[in-house]
Amino acid sequence: MKKWFSILKKLIFLYIVLISPLSYGSIKDHSDQFAFGLVTETPGFKFSIQPYDESNKNHIDYRPNLLATLGFMVSAFGYSFSYLFQLDQTADEQAKKGKTSYDDIRLSKFFGSRKQWRVSTYYTRYSGFYIENSHYIDSTLGPSDPYIQRSDLKFLNGGLSLLHIFHPKEFSVAATTNFSDQQTESGGSWLLRLDFDYNSFRAASALVPVSVQSDFGADANISRGDFNTLSLLGGYGYSFVYNNFYLNPTVLIGKGIQQRKYTINGNEESSVHNSTKLNLSGALGYNGETFFTGFMVSFDQLSFSTGSIKIGSSQEVVRLTVGRRF
Repeated sequence: MKKWFSILKKLIFLYIVLISPLSYGSIKDHSDQFAFGLVTETPGFKFSIQPYDESNKNHIDYRPNLLATLGFMVSAFGYSFSYLFQLDQTADEQAKKGKTSYDDIRLSKFFGSRKQWRVSTYYTRYSGFYIENSHYIDSTLGPSDPYIQRSDLKFLNGGLSLLHIFHPKEFSVAATTNFSDQQTESGGSWLLRLDFDYNSFRAASALVPVSVQSDFGADANISRGDFNTLSLLGGYGYSFVYNNFYLNPTVLIGKGIQQRKYTINGNEESSVHNSTKLNLSGALGYNGETFFTGFMVSFDQLSFSTGSIKIGSSQEVVRLTVGRRF
């Protein structure tokens, strides 16, 4: 793992060295216009538990039962707001995998003479999961049988971040996020971001079913966890622009401090650890004088370990926005 992380850091360095000399953008500010867009996402979320001993390949994978999400975004005067809700599965799918409730709320504000600062906050909630590999828990289950469902399991993400754009005349974050800017020429900028993230999970009983707890050791009765992380990240973003079409890769990497609290057998334990955070995102679309559309892909991951288990969550999001300015 350390070898691959070292290779990734070298690739990021080469990306920054090769791309940063090309920065020469042109930004049009549309903050005085009202922008509205329809948004849909396919959130590929997974919550996994596995033994700390890597020679033990057993694992439990929890997933929400979501077909897709739908919502809207609005922006004006540098502010932006978006809200997404779940599109329910069919009755047959809900009978097989249960029902998931989902909310995603995001609010941001650009400020400074050239929008060189952005403060943003987000809140995402999942309630209701099923065990994707239910056959491991109960070997009598067949392909047509319902999955093991946990309506009591909830997962929450929330956070606050402050972003600084070092060259706002040449590169616009707003042009690919809330569309209150229009970048007309290719350009890039160094970025610095301070993040505070809160992640938690809650369940009425142990996450590991009784029938397989012996595979997961002394901490198999874990039922709750809270993680507070403060991170400082640096990186680079660049937008390739041609006739209002854009392609935008952005890389941010940094270090932080994470406080971990978790409950096992009714007892709360707490510890503080260093953490590494890597944020990779890519966006492409069209941003014209009136109409805009954006396609964004992002990946986020969280993991921690106790004495006998490792717990991780991963989310791959594909987001499509279509809208116009008024």
